[in-house]
Amino acid sequence: MSPHDFREAVRERANARVLLGWVVVAAVLTVARGGSLADFALLAAAGVAVPLAAALADTFGVPRRVRRAGGGVALLALGVAIIYFGIDAHAVLLVLVGVAAGLVGAHGLIRAVRDPPTAT
Repeated sequence: MSPHDFREAVRERANARVLLGWVVVAAVLTVARGGSLADFALLAAAGVAVPLAAALADTFGVPRRVRRAGGGVALLALGVAIIYFGIDAHAVLLVLVGVAAGLVGAHGLIRAVRDPPTAT
């Protein structure tokens, strides 16, 4: 991997508009929830990490199975975090969203483990 390959992958996956979009979403969610600056920083960092992780996976040629497993783990963790915050705030809808995210993440992880390895 060369620095040039990584820069090209970042340009394709994580341009300024995409990154700014994630920051705006984090700001709106933080204000809507009445969250703190730490909440905003966590949401913004997670949002920006998604396209950067995709760029790294493209650059290093990570196999599809590993990408699917990583996405499943990330979505499962996100679902657990949403459930935690929803229970703390007594928000039933938020808990249901967290359960749905966790189930989708678990399904992706199970498929990645169960399916035979394929090419990238």
